[in-house]
Amino acid sequence: MPVDLLLLAVFVLMVVFLITSNRRRRKEVEAMQSSLEVGSKVTLHAGIVGTVTKLDEDEIEIESVKGTKLRVLRGAVGKIAPVGE
Repeated sequence: MPVDLLLLAVFVLMVVFLITSNRRRRKEVEAMQSSLEVGSKVTLHAGIVGTVTKLDEDEIEIESVKGTKLRVLRGAVGKIAPVGE
């Protein structure tokens, strides 16, 4: 019986750890995406690199080095380099 309780306690701790780490990661991603500014250099999850030229509520417009403009969802942004880098 005590072994069963120990296994159950370990399982519960693992579940709690997974839930809290997912919440923390989601908050970090939301903070990163809300910090977007015009002029920020971004890398999309697809590997496309560009500079933010326009911001909307759910979408952003980026311009690549060759001058191509793309409208993408904010969720597609993987990394942001601050303005001036």
